Amino acid sequence: MNKKCHAISAKGYTFCIWRKKEDKEWNVGNINFNNFRTNDPDGSESLIFVLDGNPETYKEWAESYFDFENEKENFLEAIKYIYEHKPLNQKIINILNPDITLDELKEDIEGIAY
Repeated sequence: MNKKCHAISAKGYTFCIWRKKEDKEWNVGNINFNNFRTNDPDGSESLIFVLDGNPETYKEWAESYFDFENEKENFLEAIKYIYEHKPLNQKIINILNPDITLDELKEDIEGIAY
């Protein structure tokens, strides 16, 4: 089986994680971090904490990152809808970003195999 590894680089960190469909947790390789004096030596925890499977974690992160706290009606419900991997529709898209259409997202949706 081919493993796909997506490298994410930000703030000087680079790491590799993967998760097969049947896995309950993310996988990482065996890396020796003996020279680091931090609980997050590769920086992955500070970058991917938002992928904990909890829609509320993502909501809090997105409100802070995009600076729109309490401006989006039904925002958490839309996030939960996506976390449940229900079929996307224009109503859900409008809650998240009214300036884009489902058709405009088609390539991205296919690219992530949603």
